[in-house]
Amino acid sequence: MSGKLNKHQASKLYGIKGNATILYWIRQSQGLNPMEKQVKQIANFADMKKNITDKKLEEELKETKELLRIAELRADVWQKAVEIAEEKFDIDIVKKFGAQALQQLKNKDQKKK
Repeated sequence: MSGKLNKHQASKLYGIKGNATILYWIRQSQGLNPMEKQVKQIANFADMKKNITDKKLEEELKETKELLRIAELRADVWQKAVEIAEEKFDIDIVKKFGAQALQQLKNKDQKKK
């Protein structure tokens, strides 16, 4: 019961001639009905493959989340560097939304004139 002996060692040590008695004791100690025959579960390869696929996907998700975290940190550092540079040199580095389109419209208007 302590796990120090296997079935064969226990049968030799205690002079038991069959495995049935030892199996009976093991099942009884585990709270199982010793008279009930245990059914071996047949391997389901589809489930095994699904589990392997799920584990791979979980690992990929974990790696992707870490890469995203690093990318966000880099973006934060660049944003802060731009803000400091704009402050220190008193210039606009970040383009304002629509600035390029506005410039193109002005250029078209000047060409028409």
